[in-house]
Amino acid sequence: MKELIKKIAPLFLLFPCILFSQNIRHISVSDGLPQSFVSGIVEDKDGFIWVSTHNGLARYDGHQFKIFQNKPNDTTSISSNFITQCIKDKHNNLWLRYDSGAIDVFDMASHKINHILTTDFLDYNKLAIYRRGWQAASDCSFWFAGKENTVFNFMLPEKGQEKAKVSQYEFNDTTVLTLMEDSKKNMWVLTYKGLSLYNASQKKFEKFELHYNTDFNNNFDFGEEVPRITERKNGELIWLDRNNLYFFDTTKKTYSKLSLPEKASFNGKLLTEAPDGKVYFQINKTIYSYDDKRGIEKSTYIDGINDRDTQALLVDGSGLLWLGANTGGIYQIDFQIDFDVFKYNKDFAVDLLEKELGISVYNFFNISATDRGLLPPAYYLRSVHDGKRGITWIAMNRTVGYFDDSDKKPQKLPVLPTEVYGEFIPIKGITLSNDNRLIVIDEDNNIYGCKKDMSGWEKLFTTQQVKNTLGFIAYPSGILARDNKLWVTTEYSGLLHIDVKKGTIEHFAKDEPNSLPVNKLYGIMPDRKQTNLFWIATSQGLLSFDSNTHKTKLYSVEDGLPDNIIYSVLTDSEDYVWMGTNKGLCRFDPKSLEVRTFTERHGLPCYEFNRFHQFSFPDGKIAFGGIESGVVFNPLSITNDLYNPNTAITGIKINNEPFTGESAEAENTITSIDLPYNQNTLSVEYAALEFSQPQDIQYRYRLKGYDNDWIIAGKKREAIYTKVPPGNYQFEVNATNTTGKWSTKIKAIAIRISPPWWKTWWAFTLYIIATVALTVLFITYSIKQGLVKNEILLKQKEAQQLREMDEVKSRFFSNITHELRTPLTLIMGPAEQLKNIDDKNQQEQLLSIISKNANSLLNLTNQLLDIAKLEAGALKPYMLWGDIVTAVKQVINVFSEEASAKNNEVVFEGPQTAEYFFAPDILERILYNLLSNALKYSYIGDKVFVRLIETDSGIALEVQDTGRGIPKEEQPNIFNRFYHIDGEKKEIGTGIGLSLVKELVELQEGAITFTSSDTQQNHGTLFTVSLPYKKAAETVTAIPELQVVEDENTEASSDKPVILLVEDNKELAVFIEGSLKSHYYVHHALDGRAGIDLALSIMPDLILSDVLMEGMDGFEMCKYLKSDINTSHIPAILLTAKSDLGSKLEGLSYGADDYITKPFNISELLLRIENRLELQNKQRNFLYKQLQLLPQETEQEITAAEDPFLQKMYDVIDSRLDDETFSVEELASSLNMSRTSLHRKIKSITNMSTGEIVKVYRLKKAVSLLHENYNISEVAYKTGFGSPSYFTKCFKEIYSLTPTEYIQKNAG
Repeated sequence: MKELIKKIAPLFLLFPCILFSQNIRHISVSDGLPQSFVSGIVEDKDGFIWVSTHNGLARYDGHQFKIFQNKPNDTTSISSNFITQCIKDKHNNLWLRYDSGAIDVFDMASHKINHILTTDFLDYNKLAIYRRGWQAASDCSFWFAGKENTVFNFMLPEKGQEKAKVSQYEFNDTTVLTLMEDSKKNMWVLTYKGLSLYNASQKKFEKFELHYNTDFNNNFDFGEEVPRITERKNGELIWLDRNNLYFFDTTKKTYSKLSLPEKASFNGKLLTEAPDGKVYFQINKTIYSYDDKRGIEKSTYIDGINDRDTQALLVDGSGLLWLGANTGGIYQIDFQIDFDVFKYNKDFAVDLLEKELGISVYNFFNISATDRGLLPPAYYLRSVHDGKRGITWIAMNRTVGYFDDSDKKPQKLPVLPTEVYGEFIPIKGITLSNDNRLIVIDEDNNIYGCKKDMSGWEKLFTTQQVKNTLGFIAYPSGILARDNKLWVTTEYSGLLHIDVKKGTIEHFAKDEPNSLPVNKLYGIMPDRKQTNLFWIATSQGLLSFDSNTHKTKLYSVEDGLPDNIIYSVLTDSEDYVWMGTNKGLCRFDPKSLEVRTFTERHGLPCYEFNRFHQFSFPDGKIAFGGIESGVVFNPLSITNDLYNPNTAITGIKINNEPFTGESAEAENTITSIDLPYNQNTLSVEYAALEFSQPQDIQYRYRLKGYDNDWIIAGKKREAIYTKVPPGNYQFEVNATNTTGKWSTKIKAIAIRISPPWWKTWWAFTLYIIATVALTVLFITYSIKQGLVKNEILLKQKEAQQLREMDEVKSRFFSNITHELRTPLTLIMGPAEQLKNIDDKNQQEQLLSIISKNANSLLNLTNQLLDIAKLEAGALKPYMLWGDIVTAVKQVINVFSEEASAKNNEVVFEGPQTAEYFFAPDILERILYNLLSNALKYSYIGDKVFVRLIETDSGIALEVQDTGRGIPKEEQPNIFNRFYHIDGEKKEIGTGIGLSLVKELVELQEGAITFTSSDTQQNHGTLFTVSLPYKKAAETVTAIPELQVVEDENTEASSDKPVILLVEDNKELAVFIEGSLKSHYYVHHALDGRAGIDLALSIMPDLILSDVLMEGMDGFEMCKYLKSDINTSHIPAILLTAKSDLGSKLEGLSYGADDYITKPFNISELLLRIENRLELQNKQRNFLYKQLQLLPQETEQEITAAEDPFLQKMYDVIDSRLDDETFSVEELASSLNMSRTSLHRKIKSITNMSTGEIVKVYRLKKAVSLLHENYNISEVAYKTGFGSPSYFTKCFKEIYSLTPTEYIQKNAG
C-alpha cells in the first residue's frame, strides 16, 4: 500500500488549483486568549483544551478561557508566564517548560502545581534543557538532548534534593534530533541516522540504522524545529523531515517512507493522530492527512501564516483539529463540514456556471447588454436534473440548455419563440413531466413544451387563458409537473393548479376557497419519497402541501427555522430539504422535523441568501448564493454529529460568592457540596466540551430532590436556584452535541444543605420530648381533675351501690336464713322425737325426714361452695365416661317425694342409654336447680318434663313446666346472681340457682336458653341446656386383638405389660382399649368364662373386669382365678356401676385387688393400673433379690416360701433333688401346668425363668449341705448337678465366690 502511495503522491503537485475550503475558525487575544504566541495545545481526560502561551496557561471550554499565571511569591502558581512547551503525560498531568529551562508539573484536574525542576536545581547541576528535546519517563527519570550528539538522563529530584546523578550517552557519528517514550515505556532517540532504543539492563542504546538520506534543517534556532515522533495505534513510530514521512515498525524493526506532496521550507515537525487513526501534519501552509488506505491527502490550506508558524498541533476527541501559530493565536479546523466558498466576480450564476460547468452565461443564454441592466442573471437562473438521461437542464433569459453528465459538455436548445420583439420576458420556471418532457413557463404566464426531437417548442397554455380564468396575470416563481398537471408558484398570487388538457386552472390562495396560509411563494420542490407532497418556499416559512388532500402545514421560526423568509429551496437524495434564508442556510428533516442551521460560524461566506440563488449539480452537489458570495457543497457530507461530549462544571457560586470547596478544588473535580442552611442560593456554570460549533449545543439540568424533571435551558450555560430548602439533592447537567443529540454523559454533583439547628433531628427530638412532656403534664392534670370528679361520682355511686348491696345482702341473708332454718328445724325436731319413740315405723319416717333435709342442707351448702370456686376459677369439670340417662334419672328420683307432695309428676323423655364423657357432679347440680325451680313454680297437679336429646354437637337437656311463667320484664335478670323474682306469691329463695346454672353451663363451653310467658295459660317455662359432650366412640378407635405367641420369652422381649380386659359392652371396651393401648398390650374377653380361658392362656400382668355380665359375672371369674394356683398371682381390678359399700366388700372378698365405680375417669383408671403393676413389680424384684442372696451361716434350712405356689414347686423339686435329669417339662407336669404357663407364672412372681429358679433352689440346698460337712463333690451330686465343676461354675455365677472360698470364709 505504501509503495503505491509513493507512486501517486507526486500527483498532488499537479493540481495546485484544487480548492480545499473547510470551516476554519480563528481564536485570538480578542476571544480571551492570554497571548497570541501559542507554544502548546493538549486535551485533558475531561475534554478541556489547555493552551500554553508566552503569557501563561489557559483552559478553554469552548466559550471562555480560564487563565493561570504566575503570582509573585506564590508557590501555588506556575513558575513563569513564558511557557515554551507543554507535554501531557499518561496521568493527566501537564509538563510545562519555561524560557528559563525550569519545568513544572500541572495537574489539569485539580489545578495544583508541582515545581519539579527549578532553575536553582538546574543551575546547581549545570543542566541546560532545550525546548523540544526532552521527555519525562514513566520510571520518574528525565531525559533530554544536548547540543549536537549527546543525551542526558537523571532521576527526577525529591523535595529538597539539590544534587542530581546525571548519565550521559554519546552519539558521536550523528546529530541527536529528539526523543520520546512509547506506550510500552521504551525510550527512543531520533538522530540523522535513524532510531535508537535504550536498553535499561545494559544501560546503553541499541541503534537501528536508517538507510535513507534524511533532510533536516538544524541550523536555524536549534530546538525550534525539532521534529516530533508520534506513536500510532498499531505501535508504529512516525516522523517527518523536509521531504519524507518516515515509518518504523517496532516489531520488525524495519523502516519505510513516503514522499511528501511538497517540500517543507523548514522541518516538517508536528504530527498528531486523530481518533479515527488518521495522522495529520503540516507542511508549509497546508494541512495533510495520512491513513494506510488512502495515503497522503491534502486536507486544507491555511492562508495568513508563514511556513514556520505552527508551534502546536492537536486533533481532539471529536475530530476537530487545533493549530497553534507563532503570534497568530489558534486555528480550529472542522473536517466534518466541507463548504466550498467562492466570492463573486460578477454574479452567482455567472461565476458558478463558468467555474463548475465551463458555461459562459452571457453568450450561452443570449443575454444582451440591454438585458444586463435589469436584475443580475442569478435571479433568473432555473434548473432541473433529469436523472434518467443524465442531463441537467438550465434555463435563463429565454434560452434552455443542458449539461450532459457523460461528456461534460453544454448543449443549447432553440430559443423560446418571442411574441413581442425587444421585450425581456425571461423563463421563470422549468420542470419535467411524467414522460420526461421538458416544460417551461415565462414571466407572461405562457407555458411551453419542448418537442420530442428537441427541435423547437410548442405552446401548451397562454397568457390569455390565465387572464380569462384569474382575471389577472400572475408572476410565476417556479413550476412543477405531476400526473400530467402543472403546479405553478407565484410571487404574489399563491399556487396555481393547471390542467393543460382541460384548459382549467385551480387557484390556491389566502383568500380563496382553496386556502393557503400565504400568497408569496418563491419556489417549489417535490418530496423524493412521497410523490404527492410538495415543499414550497414562502415569505412566512416552509410550506408543506399535499396535492391529493390539499392539506398544508407551515413550518416557521416557532418550529426551529432561523427565519420565516425562505428565498430558495432544494432537496437532496436523502430527502432533506435545504433552504436559503435571511439568517443562514437551513437543513430540514421531514421525518423528525429537526432543523439544523449553518451560518458564518460553520464556514459559510455569508449570513443572508438571495431569491432563486440555487443550483443542483449532476454529482449531487448543491449551491446557494448570497449577496456577495456563494457556497458549493455535497449535502451528503454534512452528517449528523455522533460525538458524546462531556459536560464540565466551569464555575460554582454560593450566595453569589465563588465556591471552590474546602481544599480549593477545581470546579470540575467537585463531586459533593455541604452547605449550611443560610447558604442556599446556588449558581452552577457549565459547558459542553465539544468545540466545533459550541453555539449549536443545547443544555438541560435538574436538581433531583427539588425538581426531578429536566429543565431545558437551551443555550444558557448557567443554572440558578434560590432559597433551596434544607435536604439532600443531586445536581445533574446534560448537553447535546452540535446536531441536537443528547449526550449519554451526565455530570452530577451531590449537594447537601443542612437544616438550621432548630430544624435538625435532635431539635425535633427535643420538640417531641417537650411536646410529650407538656402533653403528659396536661393529661396528668386533666386526669387528676377527672379523678377528683370521678371520685366524687364513684363515692356517690358507691354509696348507692352499698345501699343496694345492703338491700340485696339483707334479702339474701333473710332468704338463706330461712332456707337454713327450715331444714335445720326438720332435722332437730325429728331428732328430739326419736329419743322418745320406740316404734320402728315412726322411727324410719322421722329418719327419712332428717335424711331428706340434711341432703337439702348439703345441697345448699354445695351451691354456695360452687359459687366461691367459680369466682376463684378453681372449679373444673371432672369428665367421666358413663350413662347420662342413669345420672339424669338419679336426680329425678331425688325429687319424687317433693313432686308427690304437690301431686306433680316429673316425666323423663329420652333414650334408654346415652354413654358420653360428661361431668356428673356439674350435670347433677344443673338439673337439680332447674328441676327445683320447675317444681317450685308449678301449679298443683302439673307435669314437669325432663328431655334428653342427642345432637351432632353433644346433648341438649330440656326442663319444661306448665307453671305461671316468668314475667317479660323480669326475664333479662333471671341469670343475675342473687336476683329473685317478685311475684304475687312470695317465694323464698337464695337467688343463686339460675346464675349458678348459667355459669356451670358456660364452664363446660355450653349454652342455656329459655322461653317463657306469664300471659298464656299453661305455657310455663322451657329451659334448654346445650352441652358439647362427646361419645366414647368419638374419642378412640378400635384396635385389632393381639395374637398370643406361645413362647416363654414373649413377654420378656416386650416393654409393655399385658392387660386382660373383660367387658361385655363393646362400646366401653373399645373406649378402654383405645385409652390403654399406648401404654399396654390389651386383650379383650366378652364375659367371665372367656376371661378365665384367656387368662390361663396368656397369663396377663393385670385383669380389668366388669362385674355385671351375662353368664359368669365378674365376681365369679375373680373368685375362680384367685383360687387357681396358676392365676392367683394376677392382680384384678373390678369395674361396676354398683357403688354401694356392700358391693365393694363383696368384690374385695373374692380376692379383687381394687374396685372402681362407674362412671369413672380414665386418668384415675390409668393411675390405678400403673400403681398396681408397680406394686407387683416391686414385689417381684424383692423376691428376685432374696433368692440370689447367700444364706447366713446360722441358717441350717431354707426358709419356707411365702407364696404357696413356690412352696408347692419346692416340694416337687425336693422329691427329685439329686436327679440331674429332672427337667422343666417334668416339673410342669407334676404341677399340672403347661411348660409355657409355668414359665409365665414363675416369671411374674420372681422375674426368673423356670430353669433359673430350679438352679437357685438346688444351690440354696447345697449351701445347707456344705454346712453339714459334706465335701463339694458330694454336695454337687446330692443337689442334682452333673459334675463338681459345673456345680462350682453355677455357684460362682450366683454368689460370686466358689464353694471352696465359701467354706474357707465360714471356717475362718
